[in-house]
Amino acid sequence: MHIKKVIIEGFKTYRNKTVLCLEPGLNVIIGINGAGKTNAMYAIQFVLSHEFHHLSQRARENLLHCSAGFRATSAYVEIIFNNEDRRLPEEENEVSLRREITSTKDVYFLNGRSILKHQVENTLQFAGFSKVNPYYIIKQGQINSLAMLSNEKRLAQLSEITGASLWKEIRPKDDSLLEDAEYKITQLKEIIKETEDNLTRLEEDEHQYRKWSETNTKKRAVEATLARKEQAQLIESIKNAKRLLSDAQTEGQKASAELAQINEKVAEAERRSKLNQSEFRAAQGRLENLAEIAQDLALEHSKLELELADKRERSANNNTEKLNEELLRIEREISEKNEVLLVVCNDYDSTIREEFEINARLMLDEQRRQQLFTKLGREALFSSIEERNHWIKDEQCKLNRLILQEEKELRNITKDMKEEELKAKNLETVIAGIEGEKLEALNSVEMLNQRKQDLLLEQRRLRMSRNDLWRKQCDVRDHWKQSYDKLEGLKCKLRGAMYSQTQVFEGIAMTLDKMKQEGHGTLAFEMASQYRGLLIDQFTCADEVCCAIDAVGGNRLFYSIVDTDKAASEILKWINKEPYKNGFGLPGSFNFYARNRLQRTPPIGLIRGEDDVMPMMTIVNCVPEMTPVVEQVFGRVLVCRNFDVALRAVKTYDIDCVTLEGDTVRRNGVLNGGYRSIASSGSKIYFEFKQSKGVEQTELAYLHEVESANPSRGSKMH
Repeated sequence: MHIKKVIIEGFKTYRNKTVLCLEPGLNVIIGINGAGKTNAMYAIQFVLSHEFHHLSQRARENLLHCSAGFRATSAYVEIIFNNEDRRLPEEENEVSLRREITSTKDVYFLNGRSILKHQVENTLQFAGFSKVNPYYIIKQGQINSLAMLSNEKRLAQLSEITGASLWKEIRPKDDSLLEDAEYKITQLKEIIKETEDNLTRLEEDEHQYRKWSETNTKKRAVEATLARKEQAQLIESIKNAKRLLSDAQTEGQKASAELAQINEKVAEAERRSKLNQSEFRAAQGRLENLAEIAQDLALEHSKLELELADKRERSANNNTEKLNEELLRIEREISEKNEVLLVVCNDYDSTIREEFEINARLMLDEQRRQQLFTKLGREALFSSIEERNHWIKDEQCKLNRLILQEEKELRNITKDMKEEELKAKNLETVIAGIEGEKLEALNSVEMLNQRKQDLLLEQRRLRMSRNDLWRKQCDVRDHWKQSYDKLEGLKCKLRGAMYSQTQVFEGIAMTLDKMKQEGHGTLAFEMASQYRGLLIDQFTCADEVCCAIDAVGGNRLFYSIVDTDKAASEILKWINKEPYKNGFGLPGSFNFYARNRLQRTPPIGLIRGEDDVMPMMTIVNCVPEMTPVVEQVFGRVLVCRNFDVALRAVKTYDIDCVTLEGDTVRRNGVLNGGYRSIASSGSKIYFEFKQSKGVEQTELAYLHEVESANPSRGSKMH
C-alpha cells in the first residue's frame, strides 16, 4: 500500500486545487521558500495524523487559506491510496480518504461516503497507523534529535517509537480495566440471576394467583348457581303455594256448590221419601183391607162348605130336586164368590207388586240418600228435620271454622310468601352483592393485571433508563478515554519535544504531593503552599507566536515560581531525598524564581511609528500578580514581523528581537534561526496538554458523577 495522489484545495497556502502524484518508494518535494513544501506535509498529517483530530474553531480557521483580498471558507485534503494488498478494509484497488473542514464543521469521506471520526481511526489503525505510535510520520528534526541522544535516552526513545514503553505504561491500566470488566460481568451475572429469580417468583405468584382466581371464580359461580337454584325453588314453592291456595279456594267454592246441591238433593229425597211413605202406608192399608176381605171370604167359603155339607146331609132326607136346585144356587154363589175372590186376589197381587215396586223405589231412594249422606260424611240417617237442621248448622259451623282455618292458612301462606319474597329479595340482594363482589374481584384482577402491566412497563422503563444510563456511562467513558488517550498522546509528544522539562514538572508535582501529605502546620506543607507553578502556567498566547515564545523562553518556561527562596530550598531538599530509580534522587535540573528575590527591570513600552515591531509583553496575557516574573523573560524583547525587520530593530533600539517564526537576533550580534514548526512547538504542545488535562479532569468528574448515579455499573477509576 502507498499513497498515489494527494489533492489539496483551500488548505493553508494552497488556494486552488493542487494534485500531488506520488510513486512507490522515495518521493522528494523541492521548491523555493514559501512554495508550500511544509504545508504539503501538513496536508498529509491533516488527514492521517492524530495531532489534527481534535481542532478548535480557531485552529480550523488557521488551516483555511488566507491571502490578500481572499479568505477560503472551506478546505479539503484527499489522499488516494493504492490498496492492492488490501491493507485498508475495503474491497477496492484504490481507496480515497478525504477530510473537509470549515470554521464550524469537520467531515470525513471514505470512497465518497461520509464516515465518523472513530471509524477513520479504526480504518487507519487497521492499516497500521496506530495512535499509540505517532512515529509513522517522521517530522523535521526528529532524526537529528534521536541521533544526538545518549544510549539510554535513545533506548527510551526507541521504546516509545516501537510502543513498548507505552504498552508498559498502559498495561496496568488495561489490567485494571480488565478487572473492572470482570467485576462488571460478575455484577451483571448477579443482576441477571437476581432478575431471573424475581421473574421466577413473580411467575409462581402469578400462577398461584391465577389458580386462586380460577378457584374463587368457580366457587362464586357455584354459590351463585346454588343461590339461583334456591331462588328458583323458593319461587316454585311460592307458585305451588299460590296454586294450592287457588286450588283450595276453588275446592272450597266447589264444596260450597256441591253442599248446596246436596242440600237440594236431600230436600228432594226427603220430599220423595215422604211421598213414598204416604203411598206405602196407603198400600199397606189397602193390603190390610184386602186381607180382611180375603179372610171374610175364606170364612164365608168355609161357612158355605159347611152349609153344603149340612144340606147334603139334609138332602138325604129331602128330595133330590130341591137339593139340586140348592146345590146349583150354592154353586152359583160359590162361583160368584170365587170371581170376587179372584178379583180380590188380583187386586192383592197388584197391591203386592205395587208395594214391592214402592219398596224397591224406597230402597233406591234410601240408597241414594245413604250415598249422599256418605258423601257428606254421615253414616246414619237423621231421625228428624230438627236433627238434620242442627247437623247442617254444625256442619256450617265446621265449614266456617274450616274456612277460617283455610283463611288463616291462606294468611300464613301469604305471610310465608311475603317472607319468601323477602328472602328472595334478600337472596337477590345477596346475589347482587356476590355479583358486586365478583365484579369487584374481576376489577381487582383487572387492576392487578393492569398493575402488573404497569410494573412490567415500569420495569421496562427502568431497564431502558438503566440501559440509557449505561450507554450514557459508556459514552462518557469513551469521551473520557478519548480525552485520556489524547492527553497521553500529548504527554508522549511533550516528552518527545522536551524530555528533560517533562521530567522536571512531573518531579515537582510528585515532590509537592509528598510534602502536602505531611499535613497542616508542618514546615513542608507551608513551603509547598508557597509554590505557584511553572512560568509557562502564568500566561497564555496565540498559537502563531508559540515559536517566538519557545525561542525566547527556552528552558526558562519550565522554571518553578515560589514566593520565597526558603520555599525553594525546602523543595530542593525534598527533591534530593526523594527516591527515584536505583535509590537516587529525581532526575533533571530544577530552577526556581523566588518572588522575594526578583529585581524588576522596567519593560519596553510601545514604539511609536513602528507597525512591524512590538514589545513581547503585549502578545502574552499573564496573571497580574505574576507580571514581574514574566517580565524577567519577555520584558526586554521585541517581536518583529520578519528577519530583516529584526536586524533593523536591533541596530536601532539595541534590544534583543525575535520573529514570529522563532528566529532570534541578539544585541551582542548572535543570530539563531532555522525551521520551527508550530505543531511541534513545546509551548503549544504544553498549552494543548494543559487544556486537554482540564478537559480530561472535567470528564473524569462527570464520569464519577454518572457512575454514582448508576452504582450497579460503577467501577473503580484509575
